[in-house]
Amino acid sequence: MTDKADFWFDPICPWAWMTSRWMGEVQQVRDVEVEWHVMSLAVLNEGRDLPEKYRDMMDRAWLPVRVVTAAKEQHGQQVVKPLYDAIGTRIHPGGEEDYRVAVAGALEEVGLPAEAPRGR
Repeated sequence: MTDKADFWFDPICPWAWMTSRWMGEVQQVRDVEVEWHVMSLAVLNEGRDLPEKYRDMMDRAWLPVRVVTAAKEQHGQQVVKPLYDAIGTRIHPGGEEDYRVAVAGALEEVGLPAEAPRGR
């Protein structure tokens, strides 16, 4: 019997990234079908009094979220996980802080057009 799980992530969130890697390990030993969903920390933090550095990160976080959302709408659910993996690898272990660079490289890696929604 296949279990199903919904996994919600923001591409810039290091905790979601670590948990997504763990989910991949779970899938190697358990019959789990995961549906990947993008969510936005920027939306969740809107209107909150945040430290300036964190506020700046939230302002820049719109781009990766918008790109994954647009990719899903234009190319289907099957692109969400590969695109998340490609963006996340650049940001998290790769240390890329310019999300435009991370997104552009990720789109190229997964074979999607480079025309991406404008980020804030």
